[in-house]
Amino acid sequence: MAISFPSSPSNGQKFTHGNKVWTWDGNSWKGGVSSGGDAGTLDSLNSTQFLRSDTDTSTTGNLGIGTASPSQKLDVSGNIALKVSDGFMYLSNVGTGNAGIYVRGIGANNTLRSHSTGDFRWEVTGSQKMVLDSSGNLNIGSSAGSMKLNVNGDIYLGDNSSTTNGMYGGGNIVVSSDNDALIIGDGNTSSPSASHKITIGFGNTANINYDSLRGAALDSLNSPAVVTAEFYTDHAKMLKQLKLLTSSSDPSPPKTGAIYYNTTSDHMRVYNGNDWINVSDGPFLATGGTVSTSGAYRIHTFTSSGTFSVTGTKNIEVLIIAGAGGGGADNAGGGGAGGLRYYGSETPKTPNGNAIQATTGNYSIIIGAGGRGGTISSGGNGAAAFSINGSNSSAFGFTSIGGGAGACSEGSAGSPPGSAGGSGGGGNGNSDNTQPFVPGSGTSGQGNNGGTGAGGGGGGGGGAGSVGQNGNVRGSQLGGEGGAGLQYSISGSAQFYAAGGGGGNENSNYNSQPRKNGIAGSTNTASNTRPSDGIANTGAGGGGGTHGSAVPTGQGGSGIVIIRYLM
Repeated sequence: MAISFPSSPSNGQKFTHGNKVWTWDGNSWKGGVSSGGDAGTLDSLNSTQFLRSDTDTSTTGNLGIGTASPSQKLDVSGNIALKVSDGFMYLSNVGTGNAGIYVRGIGANNTLRSHSTGDFRWEVTGSQKMVLDSSGNLNIGSSAGSMKLNVNGDIYLGDNSSTTNGMYGGGNIVVSSDNDALIIGDGNTSSPSASHKITIGFGNTANINYDSLRGAALDSLNSPAVVTAEFYTDHAKMLKQLKLLTSSSDPSPPKTGAIYYNTTSDHMRVYNGNDWINVSDGPFLATGGTVSTSGAYRIHTFTSSGTFSVTGTKNIEVLIIAGAGGGGADNAGGGGAGGLRYYGSETPKTPNGNAIQATTGNYSIIIGAGGRGGTISSGGNGAAAFSINGSNSSAFGFTSIGGGAGACSEGSAGSPPGSAGGSGGGGNGNSDNTQPFVPGSGTSGQGNNGGTGAGGGGGGGGGAGSVGQNGNVRGSQLGGEGGAGLQYSISGSAQFYAAGGGGGNENSNYNSQPRKNGIAGSTNTASNTRPSDGIANTGAGGGGGTHGSAVPTGQGGSGIVIIRYLM
């Protein structure tokens, strides 16, 4: 019921209604103490009095305790002590059972309070137990932490005995401050960090799979993973099956230590850094040739025919070089190099293929001899005997063709041109241009053609690395240099093989060229001195003869087979 106050009151004027008195302070009517049960202050309350605020007034309706100018509906300066019979305080503006603050059993040393720093703290017997700090981080049993929940102690899910309880979340779980372990709920990350010691997760269409140590990603479920960190344990037990990754062929590119199950051969295979080998095959043992070691490799060198005997399975590198052709007589072409085949990963590499897989068994190794050189007739014109090709070398079912013989001059009726071979022999040279100067051709993948003869000098024999040089290129009446060989380190050191022999000169010109690559034969350096032979077991061609020297010409170098594999 509304109260009708006097209009146009004067300052200090009083108005009484019922048992309560109001005073006009110049701005509003202020309630005061009157007879009856009302009181203006709590200090004056007795057992028959009460404190009442009428909302049907023009006053502000604010109640002040310990303050003369309350600004809130309840404005208290000082502490509030509440003691009720059941030890329960309930605050709510929406009714029983809804939002509010509940405090039970609060004793003198058990406090729930807001701190001056903005923290909200729970303390028991003066000891801090839980703090909700001003940053919104909840710290339980610990000092201020940087995470939203910081717990110093154990956390139990359920009753600590049930196997059905778990921890669920849409984000990542990081264990320890230095990211030692990262558990990814759905694998939806760009890549695990290399700093993580253990990464566990599931793949999706964008990130196929991450399930490894220290963030090493699997390219697919059927390719071997490569672990870039160590995993240490004193005891490990697989309670169920250990399933290897499977593939119908050796994965490429291979990684050392990778292991998988080959579904084609039904073998478990491991890559040892050089070969994919079957784990069930056991150690690889081999005999034959001259055995040596260089670094991590074992090397078998065959300079004569023999047998390579194997127990086990291993990929091997193989160099197969045939015997070279002999140099021709009288203004002659140089001998062609023996054919060169190489199987492995070393550079340079002929188009023959990668390493060969050797399995248990005996392998016949054939070493080709170098071809004989020609001889000049006693009158110094023409050949008394023609030079011949080198012999083939073979191993593991592959054959390298012997080098072609160098051509002879026009002085011999029916003298042949340069012969074809692994590399072709050089064409003859003459002074009256009655011969065709034709060189021999090389075998694709093994060598090159010989050089063409000229009116004076013979062509150089072809080499594994290039064609022989034509006659007269070095100067009038001079033979051409042999074609270059190729250099490999399969023997344990860098070595040239299969260079072509030098072509002979015209009319007693003994201006000899040097040995090609230090291994091929060159022409005579003086009258009645022999052109040089190709170096044995290099497949280098013999040197061609110069007109006027009635001596045998250079013989081709013999072949060689070298086998190398990781120990």
